[in-house]
Amino acid sequence: IPAAQIEAAKRQVLENLVDQELAVQQALEAKLERTPDVMQALEAARREVLARAYVEQAANTKAKPGAEDVKKYYTEHPELFANRKIYRLEEVIFANTPENLANVKDQLAKGRTTAEIVTSLKAAGVELLGGGVSVKSAEQLSLDLLPKLAAAREGVSQVIENGQRAAIVTVLSAKSEPVDEAKATPVIESFLNNKQKAELAREAMKQLREKAKIEYLGEFAANQPADKAADSK
Repeated sequence: IPAAQIEAAKRQVLENLVDQELAVQQALEAKLERTPDVMQALEAARREVLARAYVEQAANTKAKPGAEDVKKYYTEHPELFANRKIYRLEEVIFANTPENLANVKDQLAKGRTTAEIVTSLKAAGVELLGGGVSVKSAEQLSLDLLPKLAAAREGVSQVIENGQRAAIVTVLSAKSEPVDEAKATPVIESFLNNKQKAELAREAMKQLREKAKIEYLGEFAANQPADKAADSK
């Protein structure tokens, strides 16, 4: 929040809390906490808080990444830091089907321009799902895509697949704006810490599932996870 707006924001939070307290008092006076819908909502909220508390506790069992971890990440990802660039990109997004991919790749191999390929796709009835020209910094791009763009020559198009979508991506220009290790350190620490927590949380839930006896019934019995299906045989 900008410094000039802090006092106004504090006042707004206070007034919201006053409104909440007044509404809670009236709800309790009307005994709304005893109605079935509210009781279910309160129990659902309680379960959500307890589950989140357990996961957060499990995710905090390991020390935060150290200086060596940060330095290693900085060194291994020069495209994000030492060789960081600001990219001006042109993207044309389309459905990722074998036919569309083969068509686009064939036209790129023949040296067709993006404009020519777009015209060809439209003529073939292929729906374009978006795109355009944008400016993105290295950290705004996925770690899978970034190395491909860092190695790309300006003006040369390539096809990038992303699940059910694909895109013709062209680096129109790339401006070098490196970030030194000192400035990158807090960002890397935060990223590694969050990544570590997510991995620990997944591992904790995996262990709980391995120890528990989970039985799927009704319509879910036929579509239970593969590991559980194997256990039931």
